[in-house]
Amino acid sequence: MMEHFGDNVKAIAGNWSYGDNLAAMNKLTGQGMSLEEAASQTWTGGQAAKFGFSNPTVETAIGAAGNYTKIRVVFKKL
Repeated sequence: MMEHFGDNVKAIAGNWSYGDNLAAMNKLTGQGMSLEEAASQTWTGGQAAKFGFSNPTVETAIGAAGNYTKIRVVFKKL
């Protein structure tokens, strides 16, 4: 994506209702980490950071720490 669109990319969004990213979010928030800090520690957060998108904003979080069922996060450049 980044090779194709380059500097035209303004944000990277994740919509997680299953899978590794959601599992990581639940594990980390269950240990007391904030949603934004946990988002940075997911696979998608790591990939986004490689391209300078290291400022996550959690727009939707359905559930509770350690037991979320749906999360929408947007990674932007600082």
